[in-house]
Amino acid sequence: MQPCDQPRAMTTILLVDDHAASLEALEAILAPLGHRILRATSGEQALALVSREELGLIILDVHMPVMDGFALAAQIKARPRSRRLPIIFTTAADVDAAEMARAYAQGAVDFITQPCDPRVLRSKAAVFIEWHLQSEEHKRQMATIRRRDRQRYEEQTAHRVQHLTDLMPLCVWAANRDGRITYTNTAWSEYTGLDAKAANDRGHLEVIHPDDRERVHAAWTEAVHTGEPLVVEYRLRRVADGAYRWHLGRAVPERGVRGAIVGWIATATDIDDQKDAETRAENARAEAELASRMKDEFLATVSHELRTPLNAIYGWTRMVRSGELDRRHAEKAMQTIERNTRAQIKLVEDLLDVSRIVAGKLTLELRAVAPSDIVRSAVDAMMPTAAGKGVELVAVIDPTPCRISADPNRLQQVVWNLVANAIKFTPPGGRIEVVVGSVEGCVEIEVNDSGAGIAPEFLPHVFDAFRQADGSSTRLHGGLGLGLAIVKHIVELHHGSVDVSSEGSGRGARFVVKLPLGEAQAGVAPPAEWPSRSSGAFARVRELRDVRVLVVDDDEDSRDMLTMVFERYGAAVERAASAAEAIAVIEQRRPHILLSDVGMPGEDGHALIRRVRAAERDSGLFLPAIALTGYASAEDGARALDAGFQLHIPKPVDPAELLVLVSRLLDGAGHATC
Repeated sequence: MQPCDQPRAMTTILLVDDHAASLEALEAILAPLGHRILRATSGEQALALVSREELGLIILDVHMPVMDGFALAAQIKARPRSRRLPIIFTTAADVDAAEMARAYAQGAVDFITQPCDPRVLRSKAAVFIEWHLQSEEHKRQMATIRRRDRQRYEEQTAHRVQHLTDLMPLCVWAANRDGRITYTNTAWSEYTGLDAKAANDRGHLEVIHPDDRERVHAAWTEAVHTGEPLVVEYRLRRVADGAYRWHLGRAVPERGVRGAIVGWIATATDIDDQKDAETRAENARAEAELASRMKDEFLATVSHELRTPLNAIYGWTRMVRSGELDRRHAEKAMQTIERNTRAQIKLVEDLLDVSRIVAGKLTLELRAVAPSDIVRSAVDAMMPTAAGKGVELVAVIDPTPCRISADPNRLQQVVWNLVANAIKFTPPGGRIEVVVGSVEGCVEIEVNDSGAGIAPEFLPHVFDAFRQADGSSTRLHGGLGLGLAIVKHIVELHHGSVDVSSEGSGRGARFVVKLPLGEAQAGVAPPAEWPSRSSGAFARVRELRDVRVLVVDDDEDSRDMLTMVFERYGAAVERAASAAEAIAVIEQRRPHILLSDVGMPGEDGHALIRRVRAAERDSGLFLPAIALTGYASAEDGARALDAGFQLHIPKPVDPAELLVLVSRLLDGAGHATC
């Protein structure tokens, strides 16, 4: 016979809950027991009823405002007549072990989570009422049942927790209060290959990266000693492939009812991808900071390299204009101005070359060339510079003839840059040797110097753009750090290679360029013999009597300079500051040759030459034209030729070279010059 079916004495059940709906539900469930039922919606009402009623059972909600179930139960149990009164706690919230322990400490006989099976609640209520009304022996039996139920609950809870941790993707393990591992979940065992026993027998530190073991062991020992939570990052070995991956380890102590540590729960979360991303971000920040520093250093260097020659040019120019210089000093002034102007031209050309390299627009005009001739010409051109510094420059050239397919101007630029670099870093009394020979199907060009040498740590960066071994304001040598970067790019465009070696600071350097040998290309004409800066071009310029030259430029100083150059050789010069003025001159007094700037306000030089060529279609006339402009890229040259110019000459131009080119262009157009 069930407890609810046995003959029983009538008693009173007190229901305490701040929700009226819950009270009605509880009363409906318990009504079949036949007992008297009272309701209370607060702790104060409940205490008043306890004081005046004989109760057989209290069903008490845990979470109530003002006075919760635990506080109310404590006051009820403090009264002698209610000390043995059974109390069933109910709650609709999740219950943890601490709350259950607190409830039983307050004298609860059971703890029920809502909603529950009405039959279960009714049955338990009947049992505890009978327990309250029956003998002490019966109460002891019921206490045993309660302990067994609690033990079963705890076992079920432990099993449920273990099942949940086995389903978790992160590694979980537990240890006793002394730090000895007592449990590992499936993820831990599968990742490390160790279960709880193996982790203790062989040591869980075995699966931690050797570089991290001492640090992790010290942190874990300190946590066990102090009882403080542990957070530590370390690399954990994955048994599947032996790879070490970064993990974030956390360990928190488990405490008993009185606060003493009874064990530890620990987790290890894989953060390797996050760590890798942080490393990449840190490297990116470092690279960005380095790039920013290099940019600042480069801009400072550009400013220095521009202002230094400008200072000499400006100072000597002022002294020449003042008339204070005698003939000897005036000649020195002109040499200084010319030398510093060429330095500025070289600086601008290097910047433009680097810009083309970055944009992928540096192109070659290949033809069959003799590398020995190009090297000899470049060395001859650098001889005065080397002699002026007191450095011996010699060329050792294999007389065996060979030809390669190369851009002669760019190849000469490579040799110039390497020799200029050697001269810069070789002290007076030093020696530079340029060697040319054939080695294993390649032409090999060596530039050896006895100069400052290169530190081992800087060798990998020698060919980097904007990188210099000393970029500070106290550096001994000028320059932008672009020449060797340009050398490397030009050589690689020729399918060659360039290498550098040095035995260290103060022991010189050796640069070796290797270019593939190739048969001379059939039908390729040798390069035109344009005048070089050292060729004495003025001596070959004929007078330009009866030649009318039209100079078009919106810059007055440029017009004045060109007018003087041509008038000195007998030409009649017409000047125009715009395309409109130029068209008016052409219509009134047609010139024999046109020199025009490209960048001008309103109509530019391209528009001017198009108008000239359009007017010539019906007349049968042809006006030779040269674009003389500061736009110096290969694309700028192609645009000028497409528009109708015969030549594209970047500014600044050597007056002697310009006169030679004009003479040749006029001769080619059939104009006789005297």
